[in-house]
Amino acid sequence: FVDAAMAPQHRAAIVAAAPVLVRWADALAAAGPSLAALRLWLLLHHATGAPVFATRVAIAYDRLGAPQHAVRWLARSDVPSAALPELLAGARSDAQAQAADETRLLQRNLERVRARFPAAADALAAADDTGLSVLASDELAWRWTTRHGCRRDGYPFVVRIDACEGGERVIALDHPEPPAALRAQLLANVQANARHAIVGLRAWASVLLLVSNRIITTVPNWSQQLYGVESEPAVLRRLLRSVDVGPVLDAGFFAQWFVGDDADAQALAFFEHHRLRPVPRVRSACPPALVEGFARLDAARIDGWREATAALARRYDPVRLAGTLARLDAGAPLRVWLWTSIHTTVLRHVGVGLLAGFEAEGHDVRLTMERDPADAYDLPAVARELLDAEPDLALQIDHLRPEYGALLPPGLPVASWILDELPPLADRAIIARLGTLDLSFAWSLSLAQRYAALGHPHCSALPFAVDPAIYHADDPVPATAAVAYATHLARPIEPRFAPGLYAALEQRLAALPVLPQGHDELAPVLAALLRDTGVVVPAALQASFAYDALLLARHVERVRVADELLDAGVPLSLYGRGWAEIPRFAPHARGEVAPGPALREMYQRHKVVLHINTRCNLHPRVLEAMASGGFVLARSDGDYDHAPGGVAEALEPDRELCLFVDRDDMLAKIRRALDDEPWRQGFVRAGAARVHADHTYRARARTMVAALHQRLRALRSATPRAA
Repeated sequence: FVDAAMAPQHRAAIVAAAPVLVRWADALAAAGPSLAALRLWLLLHHATGAPVFATRVAIAYDRLGAPQHAVRWLARSDVPSAALPELLAGARSDAQAQAADETRLLQRNLERVRARFPAAADALAAADDTGLSVLASDELAWRWTTRHGCRRDGYPFVVRIDACEGGERVIALDHPEPPAALRAQLLANVQANARHAIVGLRAWASVLLLVSNRIITTVPNWSQQLYGVESEPAVLRRLLRSVDVGPVLDAGFFAQWFVGDDADAQALAFFEHHRLRPVPRVRSACPPALVEGFARLDAARIDGWREATAALARRYDPVRLAGTLARLDAGAPLRVWLWTSIHTTVLRHVGVGLLAGFEAEGHDVRLTMERDPADAYDLPAVARELLDAEPDLALQIDHLRPEYGALLPPGLPVASWILDELPPLADRAIIARLGTLDLSFAWSLSLAQRYAALGHPHCSALPFAVDPAIYHADDPVPATAAVAYATHLARPIEPRFAPGLYAALEQRLAALPVLPQGHDELAPVLAALLRDTGVVVPAALQASFAYDALLLARHVERVRVADELLDAGVPLSLYGRGWAEIPRFAPHARGEVAPGPALREMYQRHKVVLHINTRCNLHPRVLEAMASGGFVLARSDGDYDHAPGGVAEALEPDRELCLFVDRDDMLAKIRRALDDEPWRQGFVRAGAARVHADHTYRARARTMVAALHQRLRALRSATPRAA
């Protein structure tokens, strides 16, 4: 049947099988509009020429939403002549109305495409979709969602209808891929940077599947980027006559459309030029040439990585290290490089502040960080940046040199500031690969002692800090009688190996009168949970499971404190992610505040800034609020406040920092701060003066440089000198 003429033996075989084919076509049509049924009716008519099959073809076209094609076949059908004029008139009227609707929809769609992707709109406007049609069939189960599974839905097939001897052939120019294939890709690429997607735009099923199953993570400033590609603009133009792309385009789901005869080349050129855009790992209905091009691009990036790391290894030799020591001895500036990410809000904020501190000390600084939320540095791109920066000292926050393979050569000093207890920081396999030029600094004394005991070659305490150029009280705003409670809510995503496990843990934690703090206190709770549920955590996931559990405990505690404040009638402003998603907190949610002047004003605008973290009263929030002229009320750590590493070593309790011991004390001091302005102002003035004197990023930079200087001197003394 794919030939223009049907061989006699094939015609005879089809005629003989006609009763079976008729039952098959009727069964398909009974389930709904069916492209397969239409093709069977066309086959039967082609073989037999019987008008009854022409009638079935006309009915099939009409059910598939193509009355203009039904008109042609009605004239060949066995419809009684008396009824034929009325049926033809109705079909022609439907066809005219549909054509008018399609013209309007196409115009509206082209305007929307032009607003987002002008080049794609130009290619679509110039395309000729004459001879193409859309047939809407629901015979395939193509739509998949996590909630409803896989189901059928009307799918718009773009088709070309070719005339042949005695009939016609319907050739589909797009076809939905099995949803399971896309689902498998989404589940296989678990890292955020591997979950960006590219889709052939004519494959409308894949487009809607990606849009309706967007990847959501807790990574700040990250969103899954979708890219569309279409090398036959006429096919996409015909599709745009029948589907409304407004909801897809207006919601900003797509980052870029590549449309035109050279669409593949456009896409490859885009990713070659935008080197910080991750190459999409999720690929649906993509032409083979594009997939092959991505493979070549990956290979080129890997080759660039190898070349850059080899050059770095050669550059950082003992002679260069001696030069660094000579500059330190002479008090000359160093070249300092820091790599952080736009997708880590706190680390980005701290990293920028720390570099400002080094710059204030006279050092030359270089920051490697994405410029756009759609970007993400990969190791080859970082290697190029590092090679260009050629630093004397590399800075890391919450990460260690061995985590990045060959990126940071052994001869380059690396200072790592540990602000959170991420699993790799305590991984003995990673720690074993640290060298004499790895300097670790932890935000608290207890944490520094823990990492030193685990084997970090150097780990000392280095508290959080503040940038006085940003956080100051030079231009205060009037304070309102309200409490600012600024902290993110972030429930970890349920583990795939045990869905519902985190929900069960949250329920247990909420029932505890006192929440466990830290990994050691939380361990018995986790052990009991796993014992009672029978869940076995895979060995490779145990560290991340423990970290997620700690995040969940913090979430429960933050919610508990908010409930206590609201129950007491305290005027409350909730800042950060997640609050608006909980109905009882939504009226008090104020969203996120960008670090900088807006955050400084938020601290000043409330008479109380509440801080509840345990053993973390030198948190950036505390120091920034105090430096800005805010009154901070923080949870007391009991005897630890005055123990080695406690808050009293950095701030004077009850004069510079106000502490509370329990719920009742917290509420009493909040009420006094709201009513007793002289008392509140005493803390404000004393706290701001202390922070600006002792707790700036410039002071922290000075400490890091001193530690590096001391380490390099020790290495020189330990190196045997030639006779």
